[in-house]
Amino acid sequence: MISGCVQKPYCGDGICDPAQEGCDCIDCINTPLCQQQQETPTQEKQETKQEYVCGNGKCEPGEWCNTETLVTPCPEDCPRCPSHIFVEPFRCMPSDKCQKISNTFYVKDGAKIYAKLYNLGEISTTTIEAHYRCYDAKTKERAFIDTIVKPYKGAKIVELGFDNNDDEIKLYAKGVKGDDTAYTWKFELPELEEEYEINCKVEFRTKSPIDKPELEFNVKFLKS
Repeated sequence: MISGCVQKPYCGDGICDPAQEGCDCIDCINTPLCQQQQETPTQEKQETKQEYVCGNGKCEPGEWCNTETLVTPCPEDCPRCPSHIFVEPFRCMPSDKCQKISNTFYVKDGAKIYAKLYNLGEISTTTIEAHYRCYDAKTKERAFIDTIVKPYKGAKIVELGFDNNDDEIKLYAKGVKGDDTAYTWKFELPELEEEYEINCKVEFRTKSPIDKPELEFNVKFLKS
């Protein structure tokens, strides 16, 4: 009598053994029982995607302030983007009285230098104050300490500040009248003793976010 080994069933042997193999085995997929358990296309589970609705009184993802564009997609439910002050570099005018080369302004009598400030946010800024210091490039002494009143070496600042020569200002939200301003200096050189240069720094102080709180530049006074 010849005896041999009996091979146990296994998944993939082409025979479905319900006692040991389930419907996830390739041998059982086409059996009546497993076919009944398979879902038809109309029974397939659909992934539920949560949709956020603006106006439901809840500040939800995708609705709050976009910190790159400074735009709030759903201001009905979320706080507006905070103020953000953008400061342009100083420029000068008119061209026949002022020229800028690198970071130095070459000015004659009547020249103006100015920097534009913009509020890019959706709410008004806090108060913006401007503070400046100037020093004689050669002697290093402080220049224009008492502006608009006391000339320095024959040069005089006759305009200094924001609108109406104010030392401080608030800017309204972007898109509203009053969302920008200019910080301006105007020079008169009635009795310029000699051509000279000053080094200046302007600091804008505010509790609102600001990209360039300090600006440094030089002014070279020229005889007409």
